[in-house]
Amino acid sequence: MSDRPAAREGRSPTIAALSDIAMPGLVHVAQVRAPAGEGRLRRVVPRQMPRGYRLVTAADIEGSAFLPGLDVKIPILASDSISWIGEPVALVAGPDPDIVAELARTASVELEGARPPEAENGRLSERVIAKRLLVSGDPDGAFSKAAILIDDTWSSSILEHWYSEPQGALAHFDYDRIVIHTATQWPSHVLETVSAVLGCRPAEVRVKATRLGVHLDGKIWYPSMLAAHAALAAKACKAPARILLTREEDFRYSPKSAQASIWIKAGLDADNNPLVMDATLRFDMGASGPFAADMLVEAGISVLGAYRWPNVRVEAVALASKGPPSGAFAGLGAAGVFFASGSMMSRLAETIEEDPISFKNRCLLGRAERHPSGESLRTATPLPSIGDRIARSSDFARKHASYELVRKRRTSRADGPLRGIGYSQAFQADGMASSKAPLSRYALEATLGKDLGLTIACHGAPSRPGPIETWKEEAARVLGLPTESVSILEPDTDTAPPSGPGIRSRSVTVSGRLLARACAAIAKRRFRDPLPISVRSTAGVERCLTWTEEGIEGQPFSQASWAGAVVEVELDPWTMVARPTGIWLCIDAGRILSPDRATKAIRAAAMDALGASMGESVTFADGIVEEGSYFSYVLQSPRDIPPIMVDFIDPGRDAAPRGIGELPFHCVPAAYVSAASQAAGKPLSSLPAQTAEYPQRKRER
Repeated sequence: MSDRPAAREGRSPTIAALSDIAMPGLVHVAQVRAPAGEGRLRRVVPRQMPRGYRLVTAADIEGSAFLPGLDVKIPILASDSISWIGEPVALVAGPDPDIVAELARTASVELEGARPPEAENGRLSERVIAKRLLVSGDPDGAFSKAAILIDDTWSSSILEHWYSEPQGALAHFDYDRIVIHTATQWPSHVLETVSAVLGCRPAEVRVKATRLGVHLDGKIWYPSMLAAHAALAAKACKAPARILLTREEDFRYSPKSAQASIWIKAGLDADNNPLVMDATLRFDMGASGPFAADMLVEAGISVLGAYRWPNVRVEAVALASKGPPSGAFAGLGAAGVFFASGSMMSRLAETIEEDPISFKNRCLLGRAERHPSGESLRTATPLPSIGDRIARSSDFARKHASYELVRKRRTSRADGPLRGIGYSQAFQADGMASSKAPLSRYALEATLGKDLGLTIACHGAPSRPGPIETWKEEAARVLGLPTESVSILEPDTDTAPPSGPGIRSRSVTVSGRLLARACAAIAKRRFRDPLPISVRSTAGVERCLTWTEEGIEGQPFSQASWAGAVVEVELDPWTMVARPTGIWLCIDAGRILSPDRATKAIRAAAMDALGASMGESVTFADGIVEEGSYFSYVLQSPRDIPPIMVDFIDPGRDAAPRGIGELPFHCVPAAYVSAASQAAGKPLSSLPAQTAEYPQRKRER
């Protein structure tokens, strides 16, 4: 048995993995890393370089030295100040991967003014990347009138995406153009980056996406940096160049999810209705957070939920530290906030001894009621019907009442297993939390050829077999073609128009709608115009959310997907180790194009969300991953997964499909922790949840 975790499943049968691409004369590339998290770089001194090996530094960059199009300046290679331990300061390229790795590892990196890690960490509070504040009503005055108060801090750990293949890129020249192969959610940004770094025209760069697999939104901007590294090495060596992180390198140095600390103080009035909420949301973004401002908007909306809070104060802060720059993890940081707010609502229901589903449903905003962000709901949320359906399917009310009664009457550990059941509800907003044009513009091109074969070119096309087949079937249905005549081209900047990143279920929401629109346009022209017929469909993401001094603006719920989750657990009374025994999910996400494939996707996401709830956690100490953390990081094993029941609410064929991929991450953790809290007889406030008085040991493999 391997002593390392298994990669998350997910592969496309049509797109090659980066490691499978072979080219004659290929050179391998490794990064030389900074040994400290602060200081000025004097020079990089490698061991004597054998013939045929090259050292590449920032001085070799002829164009821009920073990643373009982001809110923060992230250097391609550090040339002056160092921001984090392990930051790339140089590249070593050569024909033998073992020699390249050894040269990179033994190179001397000389710094001036380096500080000890404890001194660097002591200045964390001064390293504010972004900050937002929302005040509505009179929260201070409302707290003096509150009859019930909850005051606690919830925390969620840093998570590893654990890709099926570590991150990397390959660059080679094709006559006067450079071709980049990399697994990316944003090919247009890779093209823009390589063009800027090499100082060449965008037309001289081509990007071909390799197998993406299950990425959990971890391949948005970081592949662009690795693509720039590969391009610099290819230019310096005049040969194809590939950089492919080792599994441990990827674990220690690639972007992780942001660590969240959520303090919430909430109060109910004398009638047990929502009265006031005061929340402080803090995110550790590592050395920099390219999407920090967007994350804060997501966090502010998520902590408020769709509940009726007449008095609100929310402060959201993104802080820098000496770890690797943070990335996204299935929803731009919303998962950790939904965990905190969902757990807080369950805690309030427990305090007033009310059924959690009934309590949460009666606290929801109705149609035309004003959300604390300032917007009025155009339509009522479907959460009450979701709660009713999932309560019936899981037998929630009976189980919750009986488990609570048994817990109160227990006299000894010998009375048998401890059981609990929890409920959480959340949403997945459709609007991208950014108004930046490159992030919100999407395009797709469809062509019906003379052979009546349909080809679809889109950067946001799905990368896994199930969604690919769904796209083919949908296009074939609109045009009345056999499914086998539909081809989806591999993401390639030469064949597909520029688009924003493939995040927030864009392949279903924006790109899926573009596909339907393009096929409908072809159907209208099919018998009037000669073949081939090509249609390009473009759109911007509407309802973008912004958070200004006046408040949060936009319509977060106009095209949102909604979900409720019930999780049932059993605790061993002697070890206090939790074992989930069942998960129920009820989802309203518009028209589901393929119920079978959607169910499989939701179950897979629920497994990942459960893993984050029970054991997955990356621990940093003084800016670096703790020794042994790589080998002890254990993904949820399929044999440990309980039955997962998925129920989709059918809105009819006229409804537009909406995103579903993030919903389990928003719902399952809070439901799991609420269930574990009931079983353990004590409130739990962290992810992963520790049900025992001592930390649970990692499972042996």
